[in-house]
Amino acid sequence: MLTHSLDSIMAAEKLRNVSRNAKLVVGIVSGAEFVNHMFLVLLPPILGILTEDFRTTISVLGLAMGFQRFSTTIFQLPFGWVADTYGRVFSMGLAIWIGGAGVFVVALSPSIPALFLGVALIGLGIAGHHPSHYPLISGAVPEAVRARAFSMRGFAGALGFGTPPVLITAVLTVPGLIWRHALTLIGTLGVLYGVVAYLLLRRITDESVETEAYRENTSESESRRSRIYAEITSILSSPAVLAVAFLSFVWSLTSNGITSYTVVMLTDGYGLNLGTANLTFSLMFGAGAVMALVGGALTDRFSAGSVLLSTIALAGVLLALFASLLLPAALVIPVAITIGGVRMAGGPSRSTLIDRFSDPESLGRSFAVMTIGLMLGGAVGPTVFGILIDNIGLQVAFLTMCGVALIALLIALGIVVRYDNYAVDTIRSIRS
Repeated sequence: MLTHSLDSIMAAEKLRNVSRNAKLVVGIVSGAEFVNHMFLVLLPPILGILTEDFRTTISVLGLAMGFQRFSTTIFQLPFGWVADTYGRVFSMGLAIWIGGAGVFVVALSPSIPALFLGVALIGLGIAGHHPSHYPLISGAVPEAVRARAFSMRGFAGALGFGTPPVLITAVLTVPGLIWRHALTLIGTLGVLYGVVAYLLLRRITDESVETEAYRENTSESESRRSRIYAEITSILSSPAVLAVAFLSFVWSLTSNGITSYTVVMLTDGYGLNLGTANLTFSLMFGAGAVMALVGGALTDRFSAGSVLLSTIALAGVLLALFASLLLPAALVIPVAITIGGVRMAGGPSRSTLIDRFSDPESLGRSFAVMTIGLMLGGAVGPTVFGILIDNIGLQVAFLTMCGVALIALLIALGIVVRYDNYAVDTIRSIRS
């Protein structure tokens, strides 16, 4: 009896320790995502200032932001390989440090070419986050609550998006300080967090969050050509992962179109003043942070596929109402904020599908493939919809976003029917 009691006490203590460590991992990774998203949106709050300081145009700075996304896209798979081969903790720390170095280069840049170098480094650093974050959470958190863990990370990321405008504005109010000081502050905070996060994760995580390739340190006798072949084969052998990546690309077209042109729609389409439009835009990210948590809880409660379908469908309907230009003044702002929230609610379900469809040894690469879809959509969407706005009209551009959202819904439905049996069973049980 005494032995049994001691065993029970030890088991309970071990469970408490695992639970505490899992929470710490989620918290640290969420903090890294906060930093990642701060780095991602440094330029938009100071575009007007940069055009004067560098004597350039908005289009050139827009190209710089696109170049940053391009850098993120092309380095997704290499960073996925780094994460799976050398460890997710190492790759996460490396990503923050490279991104921070890019912020410093931008802050010190004397010319446009130097600015482009800085944003390229930021993009390279950003590329390392998804291949590191998701596997770290997946390895530390039980599957039953994993979607909620993903949603905590999404919540922190949404807050990160909203931080640079506030922080930069606050710094600029101090006499003698300029945007370069603000970016240096953000870069310093990010790099310091990267050091602390790396040391803490090294202390609290074990080999269960790393891959077999990392644990065995990958045989030196394996040729580079065979490794590349194995990487490509691993990616192509999972059509479900590729399908989710394609869905991510299509949905990202619409989502980034919303991000880029909602303020224009509110001012030019609905006649709101710029201050009100910008406040509404900020509240959209706030709603997105909250709904990311809700989406994670719903995914754990029901299924990833059913939540994904529901959020895309609801966002599409609300977007169609918004694009109609028929909303009364009292509903314009609430509908816009709700769109901002609902579009974020599907993130945890998409991440959960990737987690479910992937082999543990290639999880970093799988999330890298998904992120390539997201980044490509982020690069293509604003460009295409901007051309539509300039040449055809604002309403046509937003109605086109609705059409793309419908395509995303059909793709998601195909993924659920073909690959996510649990979601199909859940939907059938709800109907019955």
